[in-house]
Amino acid sequence: MAERIQRRTGRETHSEMGVGDEREIKALGARLRALRVERDLTQWAMGERGVSYKYYQRIESGRVNATIRTLARVARALGVSLSEIFQLPGDQARRPARRRRR
Repeated sequence: MAERIQRRTGRETHSEMGVGDEREIKALGARLRALRVERDLTQWAMGERGVSYKYYQRIESGRVNATIRTLARVARALGVSLSEIFQLPGDQARRPARRRRR
């Protein structure tokens, strides 16, 4: 049945995700939580900014595999770029500095 659902909706169910996928989804949820807490926002406040707070709770806890469209909405609600959601803390420090042209 899950196979039929996936074919019809084009989405994976949680039970169909591999172990690596699940670990990455949980890491993404932890990153979103950190960004939200840095901004002193509650999950309820995310709901007030256009993201269903119940769905957002499931994203943060790693129980759903959110689409890029949903993550873009979350990024707007947090006031960050979509790419910033995928950066691990400290990524900026590890990137080599760009050389300036003279």
